[in-house]
Amino acid sequence: MFERNIFAKKVGDIGCYLKIGCVGPSTKAPCPYTRWNGYIKWPIGVNSPCIGCSSKDFPNYTLFKEDEV
Repeated sequence: MFERNIFAKKVGDIGCYLKIGCVGPSTKAPCPYTRWNGYIKWPIGVNSPCIGCSSKDFPNYTLFKEDEV
C-alpha cells in the first residue's frame, strides 16, 4: 500500500499505517523476507502496524500518533 500511496486514517483501516505511527520503512528489518511463525506471517502482512521491535531505538518513541485536541 505504501508504494501506491494508500494510507490508513486509523488502525483497522486498509492501507499503509505510516501516517498513523507505523515505523516499518525506517526500521530496516528483514521481516518482509524472513517473516515469523514458520515464515508465514509478519505485522504488515496481517494489517497491523510495525512497532519497530528490531530498531536500535526501540522502544524509545511513540508507537501510535494521536490527533491534537
